[in-house]
Amino acid sequence: MYNILLQSHSGIRYLVILLLFFSLIWSFVAWLRNAKFSRFDNILNLTTTISFHLQLILGLILYFTSPLVLFKSETMNNEILSYWTIWHAFMMIISIALVTIARISVKKLQDDMRKHQSIVIYYLLVIVIVFSALLMSGRGIM
Repeated sequence: MYNILLQSHSGIRYLVILLLFFSLIWSFVAWLRNAKFSRFDNILNLTTTISFHLQLILGLILYFTSPLVLFKSETMNNEILSYWTIWHAFMMIISIALVTIARISVKKLQDDMRKHQSIVIYYLLVIVIVFSALLMSGRGIM
C-alpha cells in the first residue's frame, strides 16, 4: 500500500507542476493583454488548486506512514530524515497555502487584470518554493 501511495504521489507531481506552469503562463499572458478573467481562467485556477490539494492528501498519508519520517532526537542530525520529517512537509504546505490564497484572492477581486496579476505573483512564489524543496531532496527536480 505504501509503495502505491508513494508512486501516486510522485507521479501526480508532474501533473501538478504542469498545471502550475500552464496556469502561470496563461495568467501572465492574459495580464499583459489586459484580458478578461474568463470561465476558462476560473476553471484552470480551480483545477490547479484541486491538484495541489490532492497532492496534500496523498502527502499527509505518506507522511504518517513513511519510514523516512521519524520523530526522534537523532532526526535533526540526519540530513535525509530531517528533510522528509520537517522541510519537505513544511515547504509544500506553504506552497499549498499560497495556491489556496491565490484562489481565494481571485474570487474576491473585481478587477480582471488584478486577478491575473494575483495568480502570477502567488504562483511564482509557489514555483520557487516547490523547486527549492525538490532540489533540497537530493533526488533532482524531475
